[in-house]
This record gives sequence, structure tokens and C-alpha cells, in this order.
Amino acid sequence: MSPIPKSSKEIVKNCKSSLDELKAIDVCSFEVEEISSFTSFIMVASGTSGRHIQSIADKVIENLKDKKIEILGTEGTESKDWILIDAGEVIINIMSGIPENIMILNPYGIEEQNESVIILCAAK
Repeated sequence: MSPIPKSSKEIVKNCKSSLDELKAIDVCSFEVEEISSFTSFIMVASGTSGRHIQSIADKVIENLKDKKIEILGTEGTESKDWILIDAGEVIINIMSGIPENIMILNPYGIEEQNESVIILCAAK
């Protein structure tokens, strides 16, 4: 059976439920549809350890599969410092805190339901 198309906001809600269930830290999401050609939402969350990050990612993936939402790919499952889950309309980043070489920016003045909005850019 092929995946059932879901709205990007519905996917964000499903992912947030999984992130909250496994007590992910600093969960936020923001809409990037107007500035991105590859996704509608980006979600970011942190875990307390490699094991916690892996458990969170496993739960998000399980939830997406249960809801018949297609997962296009995953990255970083070997390192467990930063795991990315590509659900097409939503990209989920789960990391061990925000690394020092990452800058938090909001250059586009994007507003979303969450109080904090971030854009991650590698610092030079």
C-alpha cells in the first residue's frame, strides 16, 4: 500500500507528538515554504545523549510509518550526534544540543506558532 499524502502541518503535529513523548528538548518548528524549494517545515529538537537522540529518531520514524507518511531518507544514524529525518514536506533534525559552530538566525522575520523561530547556518 502506497503512502497516504498528508498535509505538512499534520506531519509536524505527528512529529511533535513523538518528540514530546520521548521528552526531546527545545522542540521548535518553522515554516520555510516561501524561502525553500525542497520542504515546507523544518523541525529542530535536542536530546541528552546519543542513546536519547537515537530513541527519539526511532520513535519519530515509527510514528511516521504508522501514519503511512513516506520517509524519503535519514542521515546521521551512525554518529548519533545529529540525526536528520526527511519526510518530504517536513525535515526533522534531532541533535545533541546546538553545536558552537552553528549560528541561530532569523534573517527572514519568519513567524510561526512557536515563540522561537530559528534558521540554522554553519558559522565560518
